[in-house]
Amino acid sequence: MQRAIEHELDLKSLFPLSATSSATFHIADFGCSIGPTTFMSVQNIIEAVNHNNNQASTTKLPLEFQVSFNDQTNNDFNTLFRSLPAHRHDNYFAAGVPGSFYGRLFPTSSLHLGSISSSLHWISRVPGELTAAGRRDSIQCTGLDEDVARAYSGQFTRDMEAFFDARAEELVSGGLLAISALCLPAGAVLAQTGLGMIFDLLGACLVDLAELVCQTFTVFFMDELQTFTLTYYIMILSNPNGFNLIH
Repeated sequence: MQRAIEHELDLKSLFPLSATSSATFHIADFGCSIGPTTFMSVQNIIEAVNHNNNQASTTKLPLEFQVSFNDQTNNDFNTLFRSLPAHRHDNYFAAGVPGSFYGRLFPTSSLHLGSISSSLHWISRVPGELTAAGRRDSIQCTGLDEDVARAYSGQFTRDMEAFFDARAEELVSGGLLAISALCLPAGAVLAQTGLGMIFDLLGACLVDLAELVCQTFTVFFMDELQTFTLTYYIMILSNPNGFNLIH
């Protein structure tokens, strides 16, 4: 984040007429949850922008920071804002923006920097074409039919297009979008990773629990267990150097 802001963010081009008046730098944290890691991320951004501003060869801009914390409407924003750092600077203003980041959340050309960390693996919905066929003894896509994998991959692709389309409208020219996401290297198998092993263990425990409940209380909901699905997709990173988007 610090390197990207240092090398890619030109404050003078973002605020060409704000040499003497106050300039508002708008940051959006997408998928913020309830902290405290979201505050650490935002603080790193603010410190990097301030450092960039202080290193400017010309007059330093009088910056103020508008920070918008975004998450789903059912996020606990009350807990989030009760946890706001008490020592934050006077030029740091916070607001909550509820809604899915797979759609527009901000006015056109209003964001200078967008950040999303460990949230893009949550897709917007369970793929509509997904069926219970071929399922199963796991809560992840391990050893399932190829059509299940294709359904999730297709939904992820549609969600990514919607995400980038929305951010392209919201970011100012010269703004930055920083993404930190779970990825698998090409050829890797999720079940052989630590996260995949955790999913397999949770899935086995869930099946055992359901069977125990059915035997003890004569409740039959194994069919419901077969259709239990997470809106979760981990992307495959085919380029070891990541990717760059220029807008």
